[in-house]
Amino acid sequence: MLRTALRELRYHPGRYLATLIAVAISIGFMAASSVVTSTEKTAMARQQLLPYGDADLVVSIDYPRDPLQDESEATADAVVAAITKVPGVSVAAPVHTSGAAVKGPSGSNTLTVAGMLPEQLRGSTLRYGRWPTAPHEIALGAASAEALGVNVGGELQSVFDGETWTLTGVTDDPKSLSGAVGYVADSYFAATDRLDDSAYGTYSVKLAHAANMAAAKAAITAAIAGVDSDLDVSVATLAEQFTQAASSMTGDVDALKYVLWVFATISIVVGMITIANTFTILLAGRRRQIGLLRAIGADGAQVRRSVLLEAAFIGLAGACLGVGISVVLAVAVGLYTGSIHWGVSLPWLELAVAIGIGMAMTVAAAFLPSMRNTSIAPMEALRPTDSVVVQRRIGAFRKLACSLLVVGGGVMAWFALKLGQLALPVALVAAALITLGVLFAAP
Repeated sequence: MLRTALRELRYHPGRYLATLIAVAISIGFMAASSVVTSTEKTAMARQQLLPYGDADLVVSIDYPRDPLQDESEATADAVVAAITKVPGVSVAAPVHTSGAAVKGPSGSNTLTVAGMLPEQLRGSTLRYGRWPTAPHEIALGAASAEALGVNVGGELQSVFDGETWTLTGVTDDPKSLSGAVGYVADSYFAATDRLDDSAYGTYSVKLAHAANMAAAKAAITAAIAGVDSDLDVSVATLAEQFTQAASSMTGDVDALKYVLWVFATISIVVGMITIANTFTILLAGRRRQIGLLRAIGADGAQVRRSVLLEAAFIGLAGACLGVGISVVLAVAVGLYTGSIHWGVSLPWLELAVAIGIGMAMTVAAAFLPSMRNTSIAPMEALRPTDSVVVQRRIGAFRKLACSLLVVGGGVMAWFALKLGQLALPVALVAAALITLGVLFAAP
């Protein structure tokens, strides 16, 4: 039966075009929801890491959790000196940041104002101009400077306190949905009383090329304990810091993905109806062929397996096509938002689930038509049939069933608004029930 299914797909591919398109659209919607949101979330997390520069390790020293505990008198300079003495450490520097809302001649934007790191740690490249050296000088990414309408030598003004910066340089930082990063000289934080010279805060650390990452993390923790053993120290790689930054924004970004999944569920239900209709028509046209297979010894179960194998292959092809469409869509969105600078993020587990759903929906939709058209007797299948058009009325049972589906879906949707973690699956089921009720009520 596998050979029979493959032969049908090979010699009559046009018959399955509608099914292929239905699966591709349904799965493409679901996969695009995952790929686009994952790509944007990755870009936003990368944007948050820009102040750390080209660091290998990020050292965080937290304030005491107990308000009755005395704060350490250790200074940032003492911590930097201790870290620098660790074998394998090339350079270390404190990371100073603050927030600002600025406006230029043609727009406004929120900025993460970050202090300049030593040259070995800088992750951004200067396109033109120069790096800031005075307290109220700033460097911005090209996209941010263009959106604000400011050129090198132009001024930006704080929305809240009227503070001004002069743009001295333009970097290669990409545009982002989560605001921009502006680089200032460390003297800015001292001049505006924003500089905290205590040990608390974060530090970027660059390791020598051959340094062992795990050994360096342990040695840095021990070195800072030598400065003050009461300091709460954590040392993470930049990749671990990225994971933490990405998880901090999971709720906002994933909420959008879940909303889109609701519409994807509706698309899948509609797609299954299209697939079921397509297979009903295809199998009706293959009535004689099925009769011949039955006549030469194939039983109904074997013929059904052949049909369901065809459905599985079509579902797999359509789902893969849908995933490809989702990647193209993610690239298009990334070009618009600037996230493409960091590449396309592919959530492989979610994409694998989407492909599995594509195959399952196709097989499930083809199951009932295959049962109807393969359970007939061989001689009946070979007998000529007249084409009769029957106008069927909607029966009372069908009206009742569709009404119950719509009402039940509406009630579940109302309850979903009041639920917490279970709101998403309940909303998905509600959307499916309402969609089925409306579609099955149609003549």
